[in-house]
Amino acid sequence: MAENKPARKKIIRHQLSVTCSIDEGVPAVFLCNRCKKPYCEDCIGHESARETLCLHCAAVGDSKKDEARRKISFPVVPKKKTLYMTFGVLASLGIIFNMYILLSDKLESDASQAIEPNISLQLKGISDCKANLEALAAEASSYNKTFDRPPYSMDDLSSMLGISGKTEDPITLKLYIIDYDGEHSIIRCPNPEEHGVTSITAVPGKPARVVYSNTRSIP
Repeated sequence: MAENKPARKKIIRHQLSVTCSIDEGVPAVFLCNRCKKPYCEDCIGHESARETLCLHCAAVGDSKKDEARRKISFPVVPKKKTLYMTFGVLASLGIIFNMYILLSDKLESDASQAIEPNISLQLKGISDCKANLEALAAEASSYNKTFDRPPYSMDDLSSMLGISGKTEDPITLKLYIIDYDGEHSIIRCPNPEEHGVTSITAVPGKPARVVYSNTRSIP
């Protein structure tokens, strides 16, 4: 059985002595509570217990309500956009920072890889030079015993003892220098600075001696 809905209460209006402001010739039945002009029944735009508005005033009222709602909701949108932009900027900065760290690590790694071979070559040059000087010091001692005098130059050792390939510094290819201190022949590297040191020397029966620029010496 269908449920009976209560009938809408019909407002009884009295015909006014003027015609409608919109529909010409049609008697007016109410005055708009906002613009105070007379209108007919068909020109009711909004009606409540408090007021009756014409179509125009009702439309203006709805437009103002929409504008008020937009003003209320408008600040929320920029806040969201600002939040998103902040997250985007932070994410971009994070990416840039990570790229900077990776690039710095790569540059440091490349630099260390470039330095390590140089150090290795330098150490090898010092090691080879020390070995040559020690061998020449031993040959100088033998030369002294054989000829009863110390060798005065590399030519003495190379010509008299047939030494080849070890009379020259492996870096500069210059002949080693022989000095005599009255007791021992001292074999010297001609250009120790090329090895990054102050001097490299050897005397018979002892390991070659390296003096670094900070005055430290390592046998």
